[in-house]
Amino acid sequence: MIDYATTFCLATPKDGSFQGITQPGTGVAAALALLRQNGIEVYAEAEISALIARVKALDKALTLKEQANHG
Repeated sequence: MIDYATTFCLATPKDGSFQGITQPGTGVAAALALLRQNGIEVYAEAEISALIARVKALDKALTLKEQANHG
């Protein structure tokens, strides 16, 4: 997931008209914070290499666990 909060932070979402009109709801930064609070990792676009490293580490851990269970 791309962390758009690193690019902009919205307390209240805009309507997309670029006229400063807001709409009810949760802004992007608040939604990302909620994801993180619930254990969902969110990476910024500039953190793709960190994401790849995290996936590789998780894959290695899962492989080792499966090997231990079957061997």
